[in-house]
Amino acid sequence: MATKTNFISAEYLKAVTPLGNNIDNDKLTYNIWSVQETYLQPVIGTRLLEQLKAYETGSTYPAPYNDLMEDYVKDFIAWKTASESVFFLAYIVDNGGVFRHEPENGASVSRSELGDLRQLLADKAAHFQRRLVDHLQAYGSQYPEYYEWQTGDMNKDQKSGLNNLYF
Repeated sequence: MATKTNFISAEYLKAVTPLGNNIDNDKLTYNIWSVQETYLQPVIGTRLLEQLKAYETGSTYPAPYNDLMEDYVKDFIAWKTASESVFFLAYIVDNGGVFRHEPENGASVSRSELGDLRQLLADKAAHFQRRLVDHLQAYGSQYPEYYEWQTGDMNKDQKSGLNNLYF
């Protein structure tokens, strides 16, 4: 089985978002990878995603790629992961079925409140996605992989960051 490369750690995620430090890292790690594959890849394309994974594995990023990761990609992944995680953190999927956590010293939020929280986090993620797209459109020549495509690659969503507004 191939090793899955995460661009951020669970600790980074908890440091830059409202997710609490007492959340088990393993409950967040799979969401980080999922966000990279399902939300980041359509924004930056398969070739650039694979290039960033190669640099991450080697632990060395050339200057423009380091700036891309530190100033744009990591924040987008963190906030999108937070918005995707809040729903699932209340549940346990186990051999016995699906169970809901009940807090010992608090009250569970309503489904409506949970939806509001998720939307706030998603709005913040959309902001960082727009920043990432704007940067790539302005400085795409620094990242040749952004313009590369091969059969089997995921096409970049040309409307990324526009919240489905069509002009």
